[in-house]
Amino acid sequence: MPPEGKPQLTAAEIELMQIWIEHGADYQITYAQLKEGDTLKQLVTGKWLKSIEDKQYEFDFVTAQTIKELNNPYRTVVQKSPTSPAIDVVIFGRSAFQENNITELEKVKNQVVYLNLANLPITSQHLQTIGKLGNLEHLVLNFTDISSESLASLASCTKLETLSLSGTAIDATVLEHLKGLRSLKKVFVWNTNLEAEDIEVLRSGLPNVIINEGYIPNPEEELQLTPPTLVNDGNIISSGDLISLGHKMNGVTIQYTLDGSEPDSTSIVFEKPFVLDLKGKRQQTIKTLAYKEGWLPSKPVSYVFYDRGLVPDGIEVLYPGVLSSYTGDTEIILTDAVRNNEKIGFSKFWASYNKNPLEAIVDFSATVPKINEVVLSCGIHNNQKKSPLKFVSIWASDDKKDWQMNQEGDVCQ
Repeated sequence: MPPEGKPQLTAAEIELMQIWIEHGADYQITYAQLKEGDTLKQLVTGKWLKSIEDKQYEFDFVTAQTIKELNNPYRTVVQKSPTSPAIDVVIFGRSAFQENNITELEKVKNQVVYLNLANLPITSQHLQTIGKLGNLEHLVLNFTDISSESLASLASCTKLETLSLSGTAIDATVLEHLKGLRSLKKVFVWNTNLEAEDIEVLRSGLPNVIINEGYIPNPEEELQLTPPTLVNDGNIISSGDLISLGHKMNGVTIQYTLDGSEPDSTSIVFEKPFVLDLKGKRQQTIKTLAYKEGWLPSKPVSYVFYDRGLVPDGIEVLYPGVLSSYTGDTEIILTDAVRNNEKIGFSKFWASYNKNPLEAIVDFSATVPKINEVVLSCGIHNNQKKSPLKFVSIWASDDKKDWQMNQEGDVCQ
């Protein structure tokens, strides 16, 4: 919560957060991905969308086909509203980042007004492309690899209003590159190399800009660090895959264990991504915590990694099921290496079967080893006391004609 005396959340903001949490607290879901009639979409439409639609833009709309072609698993491109030509873009997935995720935005360079590139390996070269987005109003570069000098490429973004630079390597020279941004209203600089005196110079040099340096702790007060985060895109891996841990604060030491013991200051220090050998086991747990001088250690946190097993050559679903409020194809959902999120109760993508059963044909190469085990991830609805799944049957065939049942089990006990 905001510190005492600072602006508090409004009733509308609290309501939005409450509905969002009840909806699953997914920080990557977009307005466009919500189905009509969804409670979260209704709330955003009724209380928030109107303020967006009030702003008028002079540039033209792009076609729905162009927006569709720009969307992919690591880039979300959304028109702000049916009546606005403005476009919001979020790119995510550091390990999967490709340069064309940014260069392809030139197709909508006049329409992009919001661009979020947080936690991506963005460099000066990428900012040259971003500088071509002439109507860009909000740019998020938090925890990217940019420097003060690279911001010179944004000089042509004359309509830029907010710029988030938290967690970057900017220094006191950033002022000379921000002076030319005449529309700038807010700059976020917490967790950077700027010292207190640098921030005061920044405020003096940009008197009409709010410089947000985040929470300023009492030097006599020890605060507890947040736990390390998992940088990997998922926790279903193959033995030998690299595991990477991270933390939002600079100068933090991350330590971990692999033997199930609680981590402490004597545990292994994380310095670079390391290979995780599952040693034939179905799963492996990593326990980790963070240390930093002047702070209380974080609480330990556990990350469980599951063996990916054999990867099918293809999958065919006979009935797609009832897709949730989140978008997704059932074929992808069944093999996307995303396990149920235990914190919020379900995966970001899921499909429901309440009338017709799930029937899926999974193809494996004839050269694969003998399959000894099949794992199916299913969820329990929050309003139900037990899984609605009644049974699972596993059949095998070499030609999709002569099917033999290998196993059938009642899983409702």
